[in-house]
Amino acid sequence: MSASFRALVTFLTLVVMAAILVAPFVLARIRPEAKRELSAPATPQSLAFAKRAERGTAEWRAAMRTVGDRMRAHDVAAVVFVHGTFTGDDPLSSTLGS
Repeated sequence: MSASFRALVTFLTLVVMAAILVAPFVLARIRPEAKRELSAPATPQSLAFAKRAERGTAEWRAAMRTVGDRMRAHDVAAVVFVHGTFTGDDPLSSTLGS
């Protein structure tokens, strides 16, 4: 192989590698993902805990499956549990009074 042929192969390899690295960024700019509007309820909502089934029973498993199905249907990405004694019934009360 001649030196000029090796240089050409090296150059073409670098061009292809650069194209592979840059292509996702170019495509992302051309075709941006759809943005979804997130909205919060107008007033805060409190949820009361009601025990409906004993843990581990078939009824409990069915209820958990139903909750999981609803969360998947609404694309829930995370659930954050905050202990009630930490926040009280109004987590913003300490900032609103100041």
